Amino acid sequence: MSKDKTYMDQARRELVNTGGSEVDIRENIPGATELWEEIQTLKAEMNKAKKKASEEAAAPFLERITELEEQYALAIKLST
Repeated sequence: MSKDKTYMDQARRELVNTGGSEVDIRENIPGATELWEEIQTLKAEMNKAKKKASEEAAAPFLERITELEEQYALAIKLST
């Protein structure tokens, strides 16, 4: 787990233990909503980047799998 995630988890636990709520924090602390929205936007962008990187990394494998499947399908057809 990342250090930042641990820090957020700790802050959330402390908030809950004191009877607080993140919604109340965002409503009552100036700038908190903007911070929360920026965090959410960055997480969404990060997930898009991770998906794109994953797809790009998988492309050569998928290409080779397709080639092998075509060869295998041909072998099956020739054997029938």
